[in-house]
Amino acid sequence: MKKYAAVILALLFPAVSAAQSIPPMDRRVTLQGPTGLNWALSTKADTKNGSLLNPTVTGGTLSGTTMTGGELSGPTITGGKTTSQSITTPTISAGTAVGLEISATLGKVFGASVSRYLNSKLMDVISVRDFGAKGDGVADDLPAINAAINYSKTTTYAGGRIWFPDGVYNVSGPIILTGSGFSLVGTTPRAVTIRATFTSGNVIQIGQAPNDLRSNQNNQIFGLNIVAASAMTSGAAIYADGVYNFHIDNVRTGENIYDSVDIENTVGSTYGVMIRNLWVAHALHRGVIIGALATNLSQVVTDVFLSDSMILPSGSLADCGLCLYGVGGFYAAGVDMTSSSGDRFATALHVSPNAGSDVNAVMLSRVLADDSTNENIRFDGDGFIADVTMTNVWASTSRQASGIAFNNTRTDGVTISSSAVDSNAQNGIVINYGKNIAIIGSRILNNSMAETGSYDGIGVGVGTATFSITDNQIGNGGFFNLNGGTPSIVHQRWGVNINKYAAQGFVVSNNRGEGNVLGIVNDQTTGTNKSVSGNVNG
Repeated sequence: MKKYAAVILALLFPAVSAAQSIPPMDRRVTLQGPTGLNWALSTKADTKNGSLLNPTVTGGTLSGTTMTGGELSGPTITGGKTTSQSITTPTISAGTAVGLEISATLGKVFGASVSRYLNSKLMDVISVRDFGAKGDGVADDLPAINAAINYSKTTTYAGGRIWFPDGVYNVSGPIILTGSGFSLVGTTPRAVTIRATFTSGNVIQIGQAPNDLRSNQNNQIFGLNIVAASAMTSGAAIYADGVYNFHIDNVRTGENIYDSVDIENTVGSTYGVMIRNLWVAHALHRGVIIGALATNLSQVVTDVFLSDSMILPSGSLADCGLCLYGVGGFYAAGVDMTSSSGDRFATALHVSPNAGSDVNAVMLSRVLADDSTNENIRFDGDGFIADVTMTNVWASTSRQASGIAFNNTRTDGVTISSSAVDSNAQNGIVINYGKNIAIIGSRILNNSMAETGSYDGIGVGVGTATFSITDNQIGNGGFFNLNGGTPSIVHQRWGVNINKYAAQGFVVSNNRGEGNVLGIVNDQTTGTNKSVSGNVNG
């Protein structure tokens, strides 16, 4: 009878019967499946350090628990491990969260006073890797780089630092940057390379906004190495046009680059360009170009600073290291343009404005223009050249021409002081045209290297007026003479040789020459508006 009563009770009260079917549980259990799970967890089961397979847990605290699958909604997780879970506003203390997109508060950086969101912290720097760039030297990273730039334009301040982690970033076309307040930044040129896989065009192009003048302000390029996979036939590593307060710092341009840096002003608003720590390792054509496309006086580039830089050619077809075609205010200090072996610029420093442009207010200090094929420093072109000061400048060892040549008919006001013009093939300095040219306290030594006795220390031509040559050492001497090379032989014909048709109004005084073939000064003019005195040969 008792047997049948139990059956009847089980049929009438199944929940009670199911509950009675659960055996006693100790403190370490493993529950599989949903049957009785909620009731068991709330009454007898302790899940600490247990294993839950495919549970649904709402609220509560899980401590040291391993979960495989399942769904967590608003729990507090202490220790343990969650893998590929969907977690909404959790609090995670210790443990490892893998593959999660977290939008909850990150908390405070140690010692800081403000809590921040994780996504806000990560976007302090916009990394090109966040937009898909690989930097492996294989993939085309141009779309990812441009995506990072475009994203930065949508931020609150529409600008910011665009970060290139260490790597080699191939680009199939120009990196184009328009707008203000952007920085393209890498750690160092040794670690971060932008490599063009195309052969014509600019690698990084900034500015060019003709309908919105000065819309490209306060931009910067820092810590990048810019090269090309194959020899380029046009374009620059960095091209800027219509920029305002633009900085290039700690940048290297290298293999296969056509022009290194090209700063132009076709839109009439390029102003304030700072270039420092630039290393032009291999310029196929030109190193630094200022004002290449300027066509009238209003379109010169204004106020350019170049310092602590080296500009080197690649091959024998390179045109010029520093090319000034249109600039009002150019200031260079600590710049070395040195050729070597078969790698030479035709002219290290070329000042050549066109008829509608000008070059004025140029100040050069500690600038080396060395070992060019033709003149080391050349002034020509059809535009105005005015107010140029060169101090502690080196213009030596031209292979086929003079150290410094003045061939511009509209030159007015050039001073060369405390400089060295040494061991050039022809004249040390030749002044064919110009007025108000002063050569003061400099060393013009060992020139006429192509043929002894054929060229002078300083030669003055028929188109020159109102010049002064004072207090110079003109003859043999200096390092090459001490070193026992061929400059120890007397080479220069005259220290100063003035053509008989040169204009009047000049001063040649207190120059001393040691070892000129024919003497210190040869004044062929017949007028009286001049002063030639105190010059000593020997």
